[in-house]
Amino acid sequence: MGIEGGLLYRVAGFQGNECMSDFLNKNPAVTISVAAVLIVVALVIMFNRFTSDPVYKPPPPRKVPLVWFYDRNTKQLFTMPVHESGPVERDSGPFNGEPAGVRAHVFACGDCGTAERFVGYLEKPSPREADTANEEILETDLTPLIAHPDDGVWYNADSQQGVAIMASIDRRCGEGQKANYCPAKEEVE
Repeated sequence: MGIEGGLLYRVAGFQGNECMSDFLNKNPAVTISVAAVLIVVALVIMFNRFTSDPVYKPPPPRKVPLVWFYDRNTKQLFTMPVHESGPVERDSGPFNGEPAGVRAHVFACGDCGTAERFVGYLEKPSPREADTANEEILETDLTPLIAHPDDGVWYNADSQQGVAIMASIDRRCGEGQKANYCPAKEEVE
């Protein structure tokens, strides 16, 4: 069945083997209506494009929370999206056989300006398999490993050595002064 016998063709009012241009010539109201709708749509698009306060405003760019990372080769801080747990590859190459970038926890004794910041400790996920060199790491232990940035020896965060590393952060600021945690800034995606 061709288009001329179809329901839409009959509802629109076509008769016999009349073509679209014949139909529009006989029905100027339909022609004017279609033209008016197209003009309104074109005006809305142009208005939206050329005004400072468009009718449709796209959503603002999404901000991605960032966290500090530390390149163990260059000893430089950098940021990564919060979903990264590390270690991450860096241009500086591997560090002792693994990626050089690890999560860093950054603190300051005052304002978190760049001159005041220091790396309190480094963090990486616990390995899934037991490490024979460090008997404190259990095969099923999911506690993160932490290390002081100067020595790079990794301990479970809740071990005696891990707790000592975290306690040393406030001592770095002096008697009675507490270190402030310095979060990384958000970045537009």
